[in-house]
Amino acid sequence: MELHFSVKSLNKQSSINKTGYILRKDMKNYDTGEHYKCSKSNEDLIFSNTLLVEGMPNNYKNPETLLNALIQDPVAKQTKSIITRDWCANLSNSFIVFNHNGNIDKDKTSQLPKPILDQYFNDNFVNDKSAVIYAVHCSRNKNSNTFNLHVHWESLAYKYENDSFISKSYKNDLGKKQYRNPLDNKYESHLIIQKLRYNLANIQNNKLKEMGIDQTIEYKSYESRIINKIPNIHLEKSRYEELCQLKKKYSYIDDVVLRNKTIIKENFLTKEQIKFLNIESYNNKDTLDNSYYKRILNNAETNHKVNKLGYAARSNLKGIIIKGLFELNQFVEKTNQNANKNNMRGR
Repeated sequence: MELHFSVKSLNKQSSINKTGYILRKDMKNYDTGEHYKCSKSNEDLIFSNTLLVEGMPNNYKNPETLLNALIQDPVAKQTKSIITRDWCANLSNSFIVFNHNGNIDKDKTSQLPKPILDQYFNDNFVNDKSAVIYAVHCSRNKNSNTFNLHVHWESLAYKYENDSFISKSYKNDLGKKQYRNPLDNKYESHLIIQKLRYNLANIQNNKLKEMGIDQTIEYKSYESRIINKIPNIHLEKSRYEELCQLKKKYSYIDDVVLRNKTIIKENFLTKEQIKFLNIESYNNKDTLDNSYYKRILNNAETNHKVNKLGYAARSNLKGIIIKGLFELNQFVEKTNQNANKNNMRGR
């Protein structure tokens, strides 16, 4: 099982909105008076928890109170201050417990991942002075009757020490800027994220082994394993289900790349849905037995290896992927046109 792991930084209002979203509840920004009204049902919410740093007041167990305390603190006085980091990762579906009706038993399901998640967040965030708000969801795809157990969490971007939030950086004796959290350092953050990926996979693997389940969570990226694939993006449940319906509708097209191209061409999709299908096409590129396209991929791989240097490498790879997807679409379009011409000639 592949570990899907993502992170992004959120400003003040975005932190309020996303926390309300993952907790499936309304939230308010005390600073601006702006409300987040949650329109989603809590049907998929298994459980949630707030883990505080030692010394934090008990009322900070309320996520709304905790976030607003930081938003209104002088250390985060700038309008665009990053308040939280928004994380998401999948969990093993082996932790899901069903009742006799075939529905998820939320109480029993929460008993399996909660202890290991509490341990993970305490070891990797809370003990390092960063509070965490997290929620475990389990979405169900009604078309394929499959489940997706996953966890969202918001880690506070400011550490809490000596009864107060502290600045993200300071100057050492030589006057050089030092970050308190390596996640704020662009030269170190990717190493920390890799460590967090490993720790989350490892703690799940240990639990699965304890349960006697023969399953392994793979934390390494496709790139580090020299697998020529791109991890796909996370879609909202409704958008993902729309694509599932369309794939079912176009199932008469055997080739994944040609099917996805047809779906994009004949339907009105969001940018995220198009990107999802394009990445899926890229990962199924071997279905196209064409030397021209394989040459494009080989050139892309060569360019990536030559330019494999930190942030510049990731930026370069993103450009390569975009170019590769663009050329893939051009190739598929040309293939469709040739097929149409041949059909016309046949008539």
